[in-house]
Parts: sequence; C-alpha cells; structure tokens
Amino acid sequence: MNQITAAPAFDYAALDPQTQAIVTVARDRIRAAGRRVAGEFVEIGAELLAVKQALPHGAFLEWLGAEFG
Repeated sequence: MNQITAAPAFDYAALDPQTQAIVTVARDRIRAAGRRVAGEFVEIGAELLAVKQALPHGAFLEWLGAEFG
C-alpha cells in the first residue's frame, strides 16, 4: 500500500532575519498564486463543459482545435 509522507519542515529559524523575511513572503505569495490558479482551472473546466453541452455532437473537438490549437 502506498503511504503519503509529509515533507520535512523547513528550518526558518536557521536563516538571518532578512533572508527569512524574503523567503516567507515568497512562500506566501506562491501559495496564494497556487490557490488562484486552481480556481481558474475549475472555471476553465466549467466553461469548456458549457460549450461542449451547447454544441452539437462531434463539434466540440473541432471548436477546441480551431480556437485553442
């Protein structure tokens, strides 16, 4: 059975205060961007599903290729 193991914690205390500030701000911005991107993937999926349902059978892939290559 596969087990998921937690990543080891990073020791921010080992960094000087300036580096610690840079790294923690970057970490927080990266996490926030990841949450936004995940939400946008869901939105894109919903839009694609709506188009697929609106088009006649067999036309979705043709539309997708024409619009997005």
